[in-house]
Amino acid sequence: MTTFAHLQEQCEGQLTLFDRVIFKGHLTRLYPAGNFSWFLRTQGVRLKDYREYAQGVTLPASGGCAGGPGVE
Repeated sequence: MTTFAHLQEQCEGQLTLFDRVIFKGHLTRLYPAGNFSWFLRTQGVRLKDYREYAQGVTLPASGGCAGGPGVE
């Protein structure tokens, strides 16, 4: 019995996806040197101000849900 068996009559279809992918090792070719600095520059954030920037964008991204990142 699947998690949604009780809704089977109401469902039009089904999507099957991975909930996560685990990579072992380093994927440095996907993240060339300097990309993080470039991203921060495009956001108008100095490297020394990154902590405040990250905290400011984490709460809205978590939807303010209880127990989410940045929520006490």
